Amino acid sequence: MGSHSLSRYVVAVAVVWALLLAANWFFGSPERFRTIVLVGAGFALGMTAMYIATGIYGR
Repeated sequence: MGSHSLSRYVVAVAVVWALLLAANWFFGSPERFRTIVLVGAGFALGMTAMYIATGIYGR
């Protein structure tokens, strides 16, 4: 998996999370939105760590 593929994957995941958050903002309950925000934040931290690690250690 090249760096371009990884960048595309990260962008695609960010778009899906943005759509998920937007849908829950408009159609979900506040409790569910908060839960999804927390899960999304954890996932974003994990994606950032993975992206940095692949830059440091290679593929």
